[in-house]
Amino acid sequence: MAKKSIGKLIATPLKYCARAVFHYPKVVSALLRRFSGKNSFITESIEGSRIFENGRFAIFLIWQPHSLPWYVQNALDAFAEAEINVIVVANHALNESMKAALSSQSRWILSRDNTGFDIGGFQDATHFVRENFEIDRLIYLNDSIYLFREGLTEMMQRLSTSKADICAAFENWEIFYHIQSFCFSMSRRVLDSSATIKFWKNYLPVNSRKWAIDAGEIGLSRAIIPGSNEIDLIYSPNDIKPHLKDLTSSELVAMNTSIPVALRFKKKEVKGSRRIEIQGEILNRISGRSQIHTGGFLYRKFLRCPILKRDLVYRLQYSIYDVEACLQELGHEGHIDEILSDMRRKGIGTQMGFLKRIQFSDGII
Repeated sequence: MAKKSIGKLIATPLKYCARAVFHYPKVVSALLRRFSGKNSFITESIEGSRIFENGRFAIFLIWQPHSLPWYVQNALDAFAEAEINVIVVANHALNESMKAALSSQSRWILSRDNTGFDIGGFQDATHFVRENFEIDRLIYLNDSIYLFREGLTEMMQRLSTSKADICAAFENWEIFYHIQSFCFSMSRRVLDSSATIKFWKNYLPVNSRKWAIDAGEIGLSRAIIPGSNEIDLIYSPNDIKPHLKDLTSSELVAMNTSIPVALRFKKKEVKGSRRIEIQGEILNRISGRSQIHTGGFLYRKFLRCPILKRDLVYRLQYSIYDVEACLQELGHEGHIDEILSDMRRKGIGTQMGFLKRIQFSDGII
């Protein structure tokens, strides 16, 4: 108990120092840009050749400065199969080979300078599509996830044809209820609503992850959810529930390694529990936070979910060996070495240098 109290006494001032040094100056810098009249950060615009005359569009934001990896190509192939017009937004300059590859697979390419990260890119692209196209439904997708081929086209079709005002892969009940912005779509009615227009017009793109989540992802949900007639969730804990009912208690306990380390139950916690109680405990533990992190492997196992977060190890959700074991069990379409190498290169957030570590602990990076 004493250790925890001392830890809090040290962590709290460090957190506020980190914000003062690394977060708030970025907010001030963004305000100065706004006051100077700079509102768009698009540096290049290239027309593509893949066109579908159907009003279904997607903004696909990528950070791939060197080449297009397999999961980005999978997304582009699935968009084509689902007949969705893609606006690729690269948060960096593009070399000539990438321009050639993307122009043949997209409706338009926008290159920008990464101001405001992904939400900043979504903001610039939303203004662009509203000004240039007639939109019936708009998908937002970024490459913070691995996109496997199996089930991907079906997911894109669901996003692009849903009758609900909002269709999302996942929701998040942590801090404030919100739609997770890495994969969702909205109807034209929501896109054209005064609340949505006001949000995108006023959003201040700040180069801080904390701002992008609090003011960006959560802020967008606060703008679009209240006026929406229906929210269509593609992956929900209740969809997993039927798949658990015939599993034995031992099989259920064995699934413990498929949820994040911090949420795993100890055997003594479920000793003597009935199957239905263990089922409920598993579903309860994946429901209250970012469900792509807490339940990603279970959604893949039972619902063929084609997406998996790329930061599972970096954000301390799983060890690299947990990820390897889960992928070997559930399938990886031949990409396990690339995924594990990617995660090893990224490392673990708590093993960075001191200054980055305190930013990481407060969500600034």
